[in-house]
Amino acid sequence: MLPQLCVALDVSDIMEMVDVVERLRGVVRMFKVGSQLFCSCGPGAVYALRSRGLEVFVDLKLHDIPSVVEEAASRLAACGANMLTIHATAGPDAFVAAKRALSRFPDPPKIIAVTVLTTLKHETLKALKLNQTPQKLTVEWAKLAVEAGADGVVASVSDVARLRKTIPDVFVVCPGIRPAGTEAHDQVRVATPADAAKAAANVVVVGRPIVRAQNPRSAAQNILDEMRSALEETF
Repeated sequence: MLPQLCVALDVSDIMEMVDVVERLRGVVRMFKVGSQLFCSCGPGAVYALRSRGLEVFVDLKLHDIPSVVEEAASRLAACGANMLTIHATAGPDAFVAAKRALSRFPDPPKIIAVTVLTTLKHETLKALKLNQTPQKLTVEWAKLAVEAGADGVVASVSDVARLRKTIPDVFVVCPGIRPAGTEAHDQVRVATPADAAKAAANVVVVGRPIVRAQNPRSAAQNILDEMRSALEETF
């Protein structure tokens, strides 16, 4: 199945956001609202996207005590979020609390666990006294989160197969997607759209290669075409 393309709206105001969204109308149906846009525009960014019939992935990486995560998740669901993120290191109780809050909604958003950021190197983890590889930590944290109620996991493409050996059929969102020949920027564990399709990612998140492209619509279409071609080669 073709992974769903989600465009990260790495912009700072509603006008910029609307400009990107309108350029991508008919090509992209899911957009990610991260900390940058949410801190600038608040829930208004989510409302604006939902009012256009679009899917919204709110990526705030909630990381707090369970009662706070529960309330925040509830507020995001009320805004119309289709997916939201909680950091795995908030602990199992935070996921249990969020799941409880979201069960009150008729069409609750998916809870996606954030594990090891794709910008983190093994050396950085060692400095943080986390003496395991990013790959091993990703699987261990993901397993705890899913057992506590997470519907899916954010992970690099290189971790997808390993994750599914431990958690079969887990829903995986893959960031750090870069078309061949484009800059990695601050990402460390990057992969191409073709790699993501072959790994059977459910959602791929792409920001700057589309948002900052001269022609965002063409950039997005090229990524979709690359994933489609990769799947055709597989079969």
